[in-house]
Order: sequence, then C-alpha cells, then structure tokens
Amino acid sequence: MMNKTNTVIEIHNVSFGYRPNNLILKNISFTITPRDYLVIIGPNGGGKTTLLRVIAGLLTPIRGKITYHPPSLEKKIGYVPQFSNFDQNVPLRVLDVIKMGNLKKYCFLSPSRGLSDKEPVELAKKLKLDSILDKPVSELSGGQMQRVLIARAIIGDPGILLFDEPTASIDSESRQIFQSVIHELNQHIPIVMVTHDASAIAQEVKHIACMNQELYIHDVGKVSEETLEKVYGCPVDLIAHGVPHRVLKSHNGRR
Repeated sequence: MMNKTNTVIEIHNVSFGYRPNNLILKNISFTITPRDYLVIIGPNGGGKTTLLRVIAGLLTPIRGKITYHPPSLEKKIGYVPQFSNFDQNVPLRVLDVIKMGNLKKYCFLSPSRGLSDKEPVELAKKLKLDSILDKPVSELSGGQMQRVLIARAIIGDPGILLFDEPTASIDSESRQIFQSVIHELNQHIPIVMVTHDASAIAQEVKHIACMNQELYIHDVGKVSEETLEKVYGCPVDLIAHGVPHRVLKSHNGRR
C-alpha cells in the first residue's frame, strides 16, 4: 500500500455477496489517490455497480476493509447512479432534485425549503439546466435527467465522485457537457467511473480497471489482451491507443 498521505480510499481484500457461497466481489484490493481518474470496465453482472455501492457505503463487505482518508470522507462521497434507476414519476421539479444533494449538510428534520437557491442555480448554469429548473423531472430526456443527477451529487461538495454508466443513452450535447464538468472537477477530487462506452474514456483517465468479480487495475495504455480475455471470457481486440473497445474476435461459438 502507498503512503496514506497520498491515498484517499484503500480497498483491502474486499468480498461481497448476498450469500457467502455466491460472491459478487472476490478479494478486491486497490487504492484511490487524490485527483485519480479510474475507469472500470467489464461484462454485465461482473460486479461493477456493486463495487461502487460498497465504496459509497451503501453495501457492507462480508470480508475485507475499506479505509477512508480522512475518515469523514465516507460521508462526503458523491454517487451518481444510472438515471434509469431513478423514478422520474416523483412529483419534483429539477431544482428540487438538485437541492436534495444539500440535505445531508443539514439536520434531517430541518425544512429543506429554507435552503438558498443561489448555489443550485449557479451549478445548473454550468450544466445548462438553468432554463428547465421549474420543469417536472417526469418530462426530462435521458441526457437532461443524467445532468440533474450529476448536479445533485456535486451540490453536496463531495470529496470523491462515483459514476455508474454516466454516458449511457444520452445525447451528444449532454456528453460534451459531462466531459467538460468532469474535467473541471477532477482538478480537485478523484473520479471513479463505471462504463461500457469506450468513447467516453477521456484523455485525463489515469487508470483502467478490468473487472469480473475480481479486479485487475492498470495504467492507461497498459491493458493487455490477455487480461481482457480473462475478464470478458472471450477474445477482445485492442484498438484506439490502448483504450479497450469491446470488439469480439472469432472464438469458437462461445458467447
């Protein structure tokens, strides 16, 4: 392990499963450093979302340990789930959802209507949401909803941001806005992103983790074909300057 002064989160031999004999995560160990930018790739069902939820403290490992530096960081984790997991039928406006990210700063029993709108509105301008702040979230497009969830996470002043498939099924404008905002945030805090979209992997990415229950972490440009084949269970071509694209070779009829 590296010096703790250069470490934000240490994940040490973490395993998770809803049943001890059916693990989703197996002996995961790695560190997240200040201003790190880690992208996690791997097949569906490989445990990527589960790992994010464990890091965020939403799930408890059955073995192993997660250490936060400082310990208070555990309460300052921004988690952006896939927008498809958010119930857009809730009777809330865009501004209401963004302000929800600030509630943890206050007593649960305190009235949220007392919170200032100034900071959420300024953030909404950066994400080009200021023109729809009074719009019901039920009327938003996928790209707009994803930007709202990002704003909700950022407004709480997180010490780290975790993203689960942030660019899945969103339009090109939302993708460009997302990349710009993430670039700015990564100057100050680490980013961890689960994605299937290799085109979403920005030049600023520092590490790529290949995951299928177990995790293999690499510097960008050092992901081997053998590692990807082990993770995905079938041969995978490597193209585009070392960034892995899921382009399957012929592999004897295996799926």
